[in-house]
Amino acid sequence: MTDLTEVIAVKDFYSSAEVADAFGVTRQTVNNWIVDENRFPNARLVGRSYVIPSSDFERVRKEEAAKLVEQLHRLGFQGLA
Repeated sequence: MTDLTEVIAVKDFYSSAEVADAFGVTRQTVNNWIVDENRFPNARLVGRSYVIPSSDFERVRKEEAAKLVEQLHRLGFQGLA
């Protein structure tokens, strides 16, 4: 799995495979996030694959990080911002 910091390079778009790798999910999950959940509203189908703008990727990355921090706080972990 790729570390999120490796994916957050200066790119305008990410492939669904890159996004899947960054979040530790399958490409099908990313496709479901695009089609069913509208998590990447600006994603575009290019050929048979989606491309996700870096702005969408960054927004979802921050949302997921905030969820994780909240879960850790609920479990009693201290010292996280």
